[in-house]
Amino acid sequence: MIDVLFNDSFAATLKYYYQQKNINNEVISLPMHLSLGDINQGNFLENRRTLYKIQSTHDKLTSTSECVRSLNESLERLSDLVNQDDLIRIWWSEASDDYCGFLWLCEWLAGKRIQSVEIHIPLSYVTVKGLRTFASLGEIFAEDIDNLALLDLQRPLTNPQRQAYGRAGWHYEMITPLCGQTLMVIS
Repeated sequence: MIDVLFNDSFAATLKYYYQQKNINNEVISLPMHLSLGDINQGNFLENRRTLYKIQSTHDKLTSTSECVRSLNESLERLSDLVNQDDLIRIWWSEASDDYCGFLWLCEWLAGKRIQSVEIHIPLSYVTVKGLRTFASLGEIFAEDIDNLALLDLQRPLTNPQRQAYGRAGWHYEMITPLCGQTLMVIS
């Protein structure tokens, strides 16, 4: 099984969780930041490079070239695994980067003969201690995966559903302010 996420921090958490549970799933992070920048114009990767350049001026820990290289490697790995017919599990939330990433991935996977499932994680939970709210999936700890029963949220994601999400996300005006409309094609 391949786990695809759009948040590097939660990807690291999920990898740690799998190590603790001796689960051998591959985790692919696609931090495309689709809620930022204009991806309608020009080349998708060049637009992401510009965004990463701006980001790297504020975050000295990673360079633009590292971010672009990492994204390219993740996209290539995902493409390879899709061609091997592995089951894909997509983790997403209503946070704009997750939501836009989910819509992008549904569009990219539409029409492909692959099995997929989704885990749509709410960003608010009522617990015995009260309301617990996350700003992003990156705030979830490894123990939260069991404590909040996140794996129980897994649902099938059929090709017709992927097509519907992909069309809704990229072709209707209600989503346009959140997500761009041009998709990258992986060859």
